[in-house]
Amino acid sequence: EAVSNDATIEDALQVGLDKVADKVITTGSDMMGLIPSECSREFLEIYEAADLVIAKGMGNAETITEIKIKVPHLLLLRTKCSNVASYFGVERNKNIAKILYPR
Repeated sequence: EAVSNDATIEDALQVGLDKVADKVITTGSDMMGLIPSECSREFLEIYEAADLVIAKGMGNAETITEIKIKVPHLLLLRTKCSNVASYFGVERNKNIAKILYPR
């Protein structure tokens, strides 16, 4: 079930994401964002083999910016709070796309 306004796997299938993506899966966790220690083995295998990760939402952005990434990550989010807006250097309630590169 969705937390807040998160998209579910059912939402992804309803809009046809499975028709354009190689595979559509969840993290296997009920946690908001990407917390590798909470993710399923299936998710981690696919995540670690990816050449690019596209992550939607503030929860993903807040957690991905705290982990070491190995490939570029495209974050798509709305800055719903002042802390996140400040982190990305924009005003609150802005839609943004930000590419993070491995360091």
